[in-house]
Amino acid sequence: MLRWMGYKQVAVKTIVLPSDVKKRQKLPHVVELARSIAELGDEPIHAPTIAAKSKKLIAGRDRMAALLLNGVKSCWVRMADGTAKELADLEIDENLHRRQDDRDALIARRVNKVTAEVEAAGELPDTVSGKPGRKKTAHGQARERVARELGTTPEAIRAAEARAAAPDPVPMPQQVLPPVETWGIAETFFPQGELDAARRVQEVIDAADAKLKAAQGILSGLKDGCGQVGQRAYALLYEHVHQVADAVRRARPEYVCPYCKYVPSMRPTCPGCAGVGFTGPDSLEAVADELTHVDEYAVVVDGRGGFIPIAQARARNGGPPARGIVEQPAIRPQPKPVKKLQIQDGDGNPLNFEDDGIPF
Repeated sequence: MLRWMGYKQVAVKTIVLPSDVKKRQKLPHVVELARSIAELGDEPIHAPTIAAKSKKLIAGRDRMAALLLNGVKSCWVRMADGTAKELADLEIDENLHRRQDDRDALIARRVNKVTAEVEAAGELPDTVSGKPGRKKTAHGQARERVARELGTTPEAIRAAEARAAAPDPVPMPQQVLPPVETWGIAETFFPQGELDAARRVQEVIDAADAKLKAAQGILSGLKDGCGQVGQRAYALLYEHVHQVADAVRRARPEYVCPYCKYVPSMRPTCPGCAGVGFTGPDSLEAVADELTHVDEYAVVVDGRGGFIPIAQARARNGGPPARGIVEQPAIRPQPKPVKKLQIQDGDGNPLNFEDDGIPF
C-alpha cells in the first residue's frame, strides 16, 4: 500500500531526474518560477515528490527544473513508498493537476486506470441519465469520474483521449537549400558532391573569419595602456590581420559563376571564375543585369559581347538543358505597351487634338 513518509531535505544530485529536465529549464514559466523561489524561498509544502527507495522524481518537474536553474545543492522533497504500480498511478494522479506538456496522455492513462477499478467493482448502472436502452460502459463511467476530478466535461476527456491516441505526425523532410546562388539551375546540373564541397568551403572560411575577427578585437587592446610601443605594434599588426581577413572573406563562394553558369564547355576558359565555377561575394559588382536573371531567363556570355540562354549553351556541349525544359532561346520579359487614351464625341467618333488641346 502506498505510504507517505513526510518531507525531507536531500541532495539534488541524489534525485533521479527525467530526461526533459534541461528542456524545461528554458520554458518561460519555469524561469519565472525560479525567480519566485529565489525571492520568496523554497517552501516544503510545494516540494517535488520522489520515490523513497529509487529517489526517482514522481511529480514536480517544473519546480525541480526551477531549483536547478537557481543552482541549489539540496532541496525539500516529499517522500512516497509503494509498489511500482502504485508509484506509477501516483505519478498520473499528481501530474494531472500540474502544468504538463503530456497532459492528454496522462488523462488517457487516468481514464484507463479508473476503468479497471470500475470493472473490478462490478457495479455499473443499467442506464445513462435514466434513459432506457442506453447502457453505460465502464469506460464511460470512468470518463465521467475523471471529468469531475478535473472540473471539466466528459466530452473534453474524450477529446483528450483521442489526441493521446492519435499517431505522431510524420516530420516533413527539411529542405536543404543550395549553399550558393544557382540562378535557378537544378542541383542535378552539378557534378555529384560539388555543392557539398562549396558548403564545406564556406564552413571553413566562416570559422577562420570568426577567429580573425577575434584576433582584431584582441589586438585593439594594444591601443590603450601600452604606450607608443603598443600603438606601433597595433598599427602594424592590425593592418596585416585586416588584409588577411579581407582576403579570406573574398574567397568565400557565394554564387555559381554568373558568366559561365557552370556550363562544362565554357567553364575551363571562363574569365569570371578561372574555371572554378563559383565566385565570391564581390563578383556581381561589374556584372551585366542580363547575367543575374534566373530560371528560364538565365543566360551566359556568348563570347561575342552578347548573351545566349543557358540551355542553348548546354546543348552545344551535348548535354541536357539546365532544367530539362528550356530548349529554345529564352525570351526576356518585355514591358507591356502603354495603351493610348482615345476620346470620342457623343456619336462615337474619335476626336483628334493638336498640341494646344483644341480639337480640329
